[in-house]
Amino acid sequence: MNPIKVNQDKSICEHDQLKAAYALNLCTVSVSQIVDYKDLNVLEQEYELILNNLNLHNMPKDQALLHILRQILDTVTFFRIYEGDKMMLEKKYQQKIKNAIWNAIPSFALIAVGEPYTFAISMIASVGMGYMNYRKEKANILTEREEQEWTLQRSAIEQFNALRRELFDTAWRLSDSYKFDDKYRLTESQISQYNSILMDSIPLRKYERLDSIKDNFEAYPPFWYYFANAAMDVVNVYKNETAFDDNISAINKYTQLAEQNYQKYLDKDIDLLRNNYIRSACDLEYAALLLDSLPRIEDNEKKLRLCKINYLIDDAIKHCGSKLDILQIASVYYLRLNKTEEATKHLRKLIIENYNTKTNSQLLSLIYLQEAVFDNKKFIPNTLKYKELIQFTDRMNLIPWVDSEKELTKEHLRNINELFLNNQKDQLFSYLEAIVNTIFHKEIISYNKELYNRHNMDESDAFF
Repeated sequence: MNPIKVNQDKSICEHDQLKAAYALNLCTVSVSQIVDYKDLNVLEQEYELILNNLNLHNMPKDQALLHILRQILDTVTFFRIYEGDKMMLEKKYQQKIKNAIWNAIPSFALIAVGEPYTFAISMIASVGMGYMNYRKEKANILTEREEQEWTLQRSAIEQFNALRRELFDTAWRLSDSYKFDDKYRLTESQISQYNSILMDSIPLRKYERLDSIKDNFEAYPPFWYYFANAAMDVVNVYKNETAFDDNISAINKYTQLAEQNYQKYLDKDIDLLRNNYIRSACDLEYAALLLDSLPRIEDNEKKLRLCKINYLIDDAIKHCGSKLDILQIASVYYLRLNKTEEATKHLRKLIIENYNTKTNSQLLSLIYLQEAVFDNKKFIPNTLKYKELIQFTDRMNLIPWVDSEKELTKEHLRNINELFLNNQKDQLFSYLEAIVNTIFHKEIISYNKELYNRHNMDESDAFF
């Protein structure tokens, strides 16, 4: 028997086991979110995740997994209807209470007869009977409401039980089919503990608490991103302390731990999601860490790191979907690497999508002008691009363009930039002055009102 083939088969089997365990854990997290939060927005997010963001090509093709995904969708749909029914029940209750109040009011046409004394006795008796009838009717309405609420609540309990039962059945069947170790399977209590730790506001404690449960999350890649992120939070705390030099060893320690766990996330991640914002965030945070390390490493290692950084930025864009904040950060990183072609492509998209338009327009117009200065052949195509840019934003936001190729000199570029920056400063000062004047005007009005009120006060009120 060929040992290489045996090892390959074993490797494929292990990969399939981890994929199945990860898919199961995604479902468990989804169920845990639904049960813990009972919030319609969370439910909608889970619904969106399953219908529009699962990578069906990479998902394990197993009926048990399909059943739990269907059950999650059914549960979300149930609670959409459930919330609507609760609203309608409350409206009906309020309307019945109003009707009960009106029914309890005596009819003056029926009691306004006879002597005044008789009228008064009749009036008191009618009001008393009306009040008793209202109390009785309100109690009946409240009982009816409680019965209807319990019917809804009972349906919700049954729905949660069915969801958990289906999840347990899925875990049983997947474990039997793929033979993965049960330590890979997350429980709802483990997920609740994990979510609680992520809310910890003290970075070092948060990191150490995550470190204490890491063995439970071998088949849940997002854990390792948050583990790395917690390490970087610790680094930032040490960097912000006044005795910076005394913290170098701690900074290096947690920076290395962050790098290891960013890489571990990327190694473990399986493309079960079409758009993976956690992966994009991991890519960019990892890229930032490597960019900051470039001045401190040798040239031969620097080339390898630059290749890694380029891969991470490309990968972040690949997985970001419609998240424009990811594109914004990636564009800035491309510029730091002097990859203007990639940067301009994404900056243009951001401007078209009206995202941070003013700053991105200034940046893109400056890039177009700089390219034309250093390469005269780009003057005509970049002039066209600049004119197109005017259609997407206010021309006052853009770096002024040149009238002819003769003006394409570094000196002219420097003068244009200085003039533009001065104009921007003037605009900013005018804007701030307008804000200050508006605030001052409001305060003067308020102050005058206060003086007027004090002037018209009685002596007895003056103390207050």
